[in-house]
Amino acid sequence: KTATDDRYAVPTAAALASLASTTCGHPIDSVKSRMQTFRYNGIADCVVRTYKAEKLGGFFRGLAAPLVTTTFARTISFSIYSRMREAGIHPFFSGNVAGLTVALLAAPFEFTKISSQLSVLIRASSHAIPTQGAVTARQTTTWHEAKQIYRRFGLPGFWTGIHWQLIRDGIGTGVFFSSYVLVKRALQKHPEVPNSATSIAIAGGSCGIVAWVCVYPLDTLKARHQRNVLQGRQEAKVMPLNFRKLYRGCSVSIIRTGVINSINFSLFE
Repeated sequence: KTATDDRYAVPTAAALASLASTTCGHPIDSVKSRMQTFRYNGIADCVVRTYKAEKLGGFFRGLAAPLVTTTFARTISFSIYSRMREAGIHPFFSGNVAGLTVALLAAPFEFTKISSQLSVLIRASSHAIPTQGAVTARQTTTWHEAKQIYRRFGLPGFWTGIHWQLIRDGIGTGVFFSSYVLVKRALQKHPEVPNSATSIAIAGGSCGIVAWVCVYPLDTLKARHQRNVLQGRQEAKVMPLNFRKLYRGCSVSIIRTGVINSINFSLFE
């Protein structure tokens, strides 16, 4: 095994794991984004309305953006984290730096993804149907949404909501990696015995769930701010919101992050 092999091992493993987990988890992410920003009577109502109006494609709307950004982000995130851990820095602070770096780079792709996922609902709301969960409307591509964002807001518009994303990812990634290390150690039978595939999957799913529960309100505030900007509201404020509303769609997000990170770490390790 050469030094070159070692240098590319982490980025390659992270990229391949991310491609698989992102594709599997995107339909759940789409449901989560819709529930955060529009009114539904639970997960089943959101799924039924979305399928009725947009068919299966509605759940995969905006997949192109996260396939690029999430793969890119996780590759960088895991690489930064691994390098900092090798330097002896605590998992939480290693995760902080990785999260803040990735947030700045991934923000344009994430805003484009949100715009794609909510495009049908936003057009519906502009026709005075603000509470209907899904309506039939002209379908658009991720590339079309990116061009629309640039046309309306210019290049800086792609970083809409970056303040929420920096806070969310800085805290969330720190909690994510430190939780993974703690759970993985707790499940390890002996310090010199490698973790089993099951324990790695459990640790991966657990760290994702813990991190999301901690930062989910920030993700909701970010999504609502971005929705308001896309709707052209002069006041893009997201407050006040009660605590319960900040966790709207959290249950589906927990399912998503558990599945994604179990797959992600199982493939990565």
